[in-house]
Amino acid sequence: MIDSLSAAGRVRATDVKSRSVTLCWESPVSMEGVSYEIHIIYGCEGRKPRRHISAPNTTTAALSDLKPGMEYNFSITAVFLSGSHKKISSTCIHTKPSAPGRVRATDVESRSARLCWERPVRMEGVSYEILITYSCEGEEPRSHICAPNATTAALSDLKPGMEYNFNITAVLPNGICSKTSSTCIHTNSEEETTNNRSSLGPEAEAEDGSSYLAQSSDVLISGYMAQAAAAAEVDSLSSEDQ
Repeated sequence: MIDSLSAAGRVRATDVKSRSVTLCWESPVSMEGVSYEIHIIYGCEGRKPRRHISAPNTTTAALSDLKPGMEYNFSITAVFLSGSHKKISSTCIHTKPSAPGRVRATDVESRSARLCWERPVRMEGVSYEILITYSCEGEEPRSHICAPNATTAALSDLKPGMEYNFNITAVLPNGICSKTSSTCIHTNSEEETTNNRSSLGPEAEAEDGSSYLAQSSDVLISGYMAQAAAAAEVDSLSSEDQ
């Protein structure tokens, strides 16, 4: 009876996510009156194989204990009460990487902005890159690639006074992408940036990297020294007159 079983059609993977997948297959034929279970054995590199048991008439199974960004091998087998088994079909899928966490925009200027995000979780040992795509009305989308451990990026090719949409995804070497984490910002106008810098007062940074506060202090010190020198000269003249 076992040797005469016809294999099911190929296994399909649907609804593939970062930590779960749904498998679909056709029931094996010539199984009338035979008691058996459907066993799904699956695993990926660095993890022990796992087993999922389904009822005989089942043709679908949802597995939700997967690791993001990994290649999994699935083998579907009919297991009989006697302990013997027959392989029905197999397939291989790649789970999606997990998405970067919440995105924030800081240091927004007229032509630049800094983005910060949370690192994708459960991606230890997985090779991937962080892809940032962004655009504003009237411009073609641009992209910026960051290393996996990066959680911040400075973008300096923006236009003043425009609304930008930023999308951040984790991308595997085979091109599979995570869900997108997004944020939207409005760059300052040139006038706003100039006014903001002016309003910072003596503590703002100068173009050469020094601070206006330091420059102001130097001016005050120089003034005090000049006053002290003048006072000393007056004292000297007074002594000579005496």
